[in-house]
Amino acid sequence: MSTNPKNPPPAASVVLCVLNGEECLPRALDSIFAQTFADFEAIVVDDGSTDATAEILAGYAAREPRLRVLRHARNEGIPKSLNDGIAAARAPLILRADADDYNFPGRFALQVAFMREHPEVDVLGGAMERADSRGRVFSVTSQPATNAGIQRRLYLRVPFFHPTVALRKAFWERHGGYSTRWPHCEDADLWLRAHKGATYANLPDILVRYHAPRTLRHSRQLEVFRMLLANGKRNGELHRALLAIAKFTAATFWFKVFPSKYFAP
Repeated sequence: MSTNPKNPPPAASVVLCVLNGEECLPRALDSIFAQTFADFEAIVVDDGSTDATAEILAGYAAREPRLRVLRHARNEGIPKSLNDGIAAARAPLILRADADDYNFPGRFALQVAFMREHPEVDVLGGAMERADSRGRVFSVTSQPATNAGIQRRLYLRVPFFHPTVALRKAFWERHGGYSTRWPHCEDADLWLRAHKGATYANLPDILVRYHAPRTLRHSRQLEVFRMLLANGKRNGELHRALLAIAKFTAATFWFKVFPSKYFAP
């Protein structure tokens, strides 16, 4: 981290990765640079895009000095991209964002203030809206607010909506970052790996409008099960992992029968 008084580090580093995001990336970037809190840098990792993503990023970088762009020559996946972006971050606080979601204007201000007031908290999330491809909101979802509530249900549900997360870079470093072993559930793995020595929290505020898929992807279910088992064994909590797998299996059937409550119509 730079200690040059002429170039002090920002209060927060926003990190997102993108692959072929020409249709949605401008919406995400516009919402980031329209925040009421301004003391941040934004690091975008272009993960080997082959569409107009590079040109879009170049256009934003030309007029927005807070934007830094990293580029992978080929697709490396989300965990590697996030790790590269966070490693390059100058700030002690990382704000996660996704390339296809909208961040409400007060999001960064709320999270930076909370993390300043609660130095014991390692990871902070918040509530979010779910919207279809036309931007129509069809549900609002939240998470348990306190560390106790989060820890109690940790294996049974992912404790944070990843696009809403603020985490301390020291926490990420301490636990070795995101594991490339789990390319589709890297966030859940990190929260489980770290949970015994961590303090978690969620804000009740809606921070992000998440553009939800129309269908639930079942092909990644085996990876989730393997990740849960690996962390259950590591943490001495195998019974919690097995219970979560049973619940997840039942939930998969429920989503098939009643998808409209959770996914865009």
